Amino acid sequence: MLVEFSVQNFKSIKEKQSLSMLADKPHKELRCVHESGFNSVGKLLESAAIYGPNAAGKSNLVEALLFFKLFVANSSKDSQALEKISVNPFKFSSETFLEPTLFEIAFIYAGYLFEYGFSVDASRVYQEWLYATPQSGKKQTAQKWFERSVDTPVQESYIRKELKGAKESWKQNTRENALFLSTAVQNNSEDFLLPFTWITQSLRPYDGENSYKHIALLLDAKPDDKEKVMKFMKGLDVSFDDFYFIESAFSEEDLSNTHDEIRQKFLGKKRRDLYVDYEVGGQRYTLPFSEESRGTKSLFSYSFPILDTLSEGYTLIVDELDRSLHPVAMEGVLSLFQDCKINKNKAQLIFTTHNTHIMNMMDRDQVMLVDKTMEKGTSICSLADYKGFADEAIEKRYLNGRYSALPSIGDLV
Repeated sequence: MLVEFSVQNFKSIKEKQSLSMLADKPHKELRCVHESGFNSVGKLLESAAIYGPNAAGKSNLVEALLFFKLFVANSSKDSQALEKISVNPFKFSSETFLEPTLFEIAFIYAGYLFEYGFSVDASRVYQEWLYATPQSGKKQTAQKWFERSVDTPVQESYIRKELKGAKESWKQNTRENALFLSTAVQNNSEDFLLPFTWITQSLRPYDGENSYKHIALLLDAKPDDKEKVMKFMKGLDVSFDDFYFIESAFSEEDLSNTHDEIRQKFLGKKRRDLYVDYEVGGQRYTLPFSEESRGTKSLFSYSFPILDTLSEGYTLIVDELDRSLHPVAMEGVLSLFQDCKINKNKAQLIFTTHNTHIMNMMDRDQVMLVDKTMEKGTSICSLADYKGFADEAIEKRYLNGRYSALPSIGDLV
């Protein structure tokens, strides 16, 4: 489970900003907060919605999580040895443009509270650290597993002696532009595999745009989930009765409007196209999925990640969950995570949205507000940081400007 994610000096985010999943006392009856098992953490949110005007930085927060995950997964690979690190600092400041970007995360996995972070620029890793607090034991004391600083070569950095494996070899093999965590796992560390696994598999920043085309690959891995996906779609009032993929080869006609290089690359290669069946008046009709509405495509693209997240207890982060979705469909998706009988594996859903009606299903600590100024960049806070009452009309007060994080349209009017 995600406890907190922080980022500094990334795109529109200048000063350090944090997305916290720490829960206040729950108020709504259907609230399904998760027990963390750690005295220092308490309870964790099962869902959180991120609001703010266009260009405030909501998507940049999701992109920061995605960069963090991919850099952990790929930095130690040989293909990255000569590559620049594709980090993108805050550009409206001569100071920050030359400073490294900071990422920090705290999460719970496999009986540990992990706290991991690093700072990087385009050429190197400056700092990296990992602390682990075991759930067992009365005091739940944090252990320093690894620590690396810009002042000390990574080969001389600290690593906990109780950890198993070729520790000196891991340090020797860590490049300046690679993470020690990634390198140690690539070189068979069992201990470091624990945090690496959660970051690369359980942390799931997600953009649903056009991703329905990749559902085929997901269902190849879990074919039994097709029935669950169909039930999910029917439950949200989608009318087709079946879906399936047909494999064919790219033809000259398919590639007629492409460049020669692309045509030569894909001509004759296999493709998988999605089709749906409808039963109307006792007859069965087949249509290409490309003819479905944007809303249906969005629902379908979200179906597998949402169901997989609930089944495996992942943390799913979705940018613009309300993209082409009816507000009632969004309520249905959110209710899956808020239902303790369904969300038995402590899954979490974090999403950006402009759908203020969803606020009525959430408590104050679940509503995150994002705003931005050109000088200070993006800022993030929880509605729980504002004075108010548990049962106040959050949506109405937000739209009336009581909490900020609204677009300014005075000049337009």
